[in-house]
Amino acid sequence: MSSQDVCCAVIQNHVRSWTAQGDVKLLHNGRLRPSDALFLDLTERIGNGCNGVAIKVSERELLQLDIRECCYERSLVELDVGEGQLIQAYTYRVPADDKQHYGITLAAYRQIIELALQVYPEPFVDQFWKTTLPSEATIVEGEYIFEDCAQNAAAGQCFSII
Repeated sequence: MSSQDVCCAVIQNHVRSWTAQGDVKLLHNGRLRPSDALFLDLTERIGNGCNGVAIKVSERELLQLDIRECCYERSLVELDVGEGQLIQAYTYRVPADDKQHYGITLAAYRQIIELALQVYPEPFVDQFWKTTLPSEATIVEGEYIFEDCAQNAAAGQCFSII
């Protein structure tokens, strides 16, 4: 992937929320346990917009994303990529009736987000968190994988926690 395949963008009338529930196996304190984890999602909210990153992908990569993001629904949206330029793009959202608010938040998932944000300027990162709704879910340490083996493979995780 080159820098030409990635750009910052804003999706209008949305905020980020911790409402995507995923079934995971969590290794915590030496014990493996199934858990309901909350992941980032997009929630429609008129008058708001949230920033993010648009990534150009091939049809094959898009099909892999469909598997990886199986808890979400792929939706066509309009993104503002700056200077009034609007583009059509796909995003993944949980349908309104399926949003979850209860579960845990994985510290390892939050670390992935923080690591990804390190390459962006501070104003971008500040805006990212300002347009993310807070969650009261407990943050839990530990390694995790998804319960769904196909989802793990699509995410590049070809291992399992036993």
